Amino acid sequence: MQHSGLGKMISSYEGQGIGIRTWILILIPAATAIFFFLLYGMLLAWEYYLKYGPASAMYIARPWYVAALILLVLSLPYFLYRLSCSLRRIDIFENAMIYRNSLLRRRLYYWSDIKGITSFATAITLIKNKKQIRTEPSAIIYPNTGKPIKLTKRFENIPLLVEEIKSMFYPQIWPKIKSSFLAGSTLDLGRISLSNNYLFFSNIKIPWQSINQIKVESGNVVIELHDKNLYRVPVSEVQNLELFFQLVDWGIRI
Repeated sequence: MQHSGLGKMISSYEGQGIGIRTWILILIPAATAIFFFLLYGMLLAWEYYLKYGPASAMYIARPWYVAALILLVLSLPYFLYRLSCSLRRIDIFENAMIYRNSLLRRRLYYWSDIKGITSFATAITLIKNKKQIRTEPSAIIYPNTGKPIKLTKRFENIPLLVEEIKSMFYPQIWPKIKSSFLAGSTLDLGRISLSNNYLFFSNIKIPWQSINQIKVESGNVVIELHDKNLYRVPVSEVQNLELFFQLVDWGIRI
């Protein structure tokens, strides 16, 4: 499918719909309880209305109406949130991507409008013993202007989506990043910045000659110096990680 200025459409990713488990465990029980509270309150009100009049009917039914209202207030925002997530969508084109955040809100980003992307896994642990039970893939897209776009488990197939974006985005920005680095400019890659002479983070300036190696370990970018000092930066705070390591390789060799 061809779109003017966007190029060929590559793929499309949608937000996760409201699953059967959510319906069975949360939404249907909540709706049933609300209906029960309202129905029971109405039956009580009718009975007391016939026996004692409208004042007694309202008095006896009020707690059930209040309970229904409280449950509705607690469950409705969650339902609307899940519904909003199901309406999200990202369309990938040769020259751009379209991000739909809701039914009526869409934003077009040409690849030149994006400065970076981070992808990482969030560990889900049990509160009691802090045992890890699973990991959830996440990603953040950083436009040149505006708020970052957070991609969480509410989006389908995050790893494939991220790889698709990188495959289109990286070739667009790599020539500029490469030439800027070789020319001595300082490149901002999130929490870490670098030039062909230094690596910077958290107000620390490290010459490339002082660095033994840089690697990813346990969700962190680990910077190991020749004097055995170590610095750790979360992977989630380093944009364009693959390009970063290409620049690191050049910086260390320089």
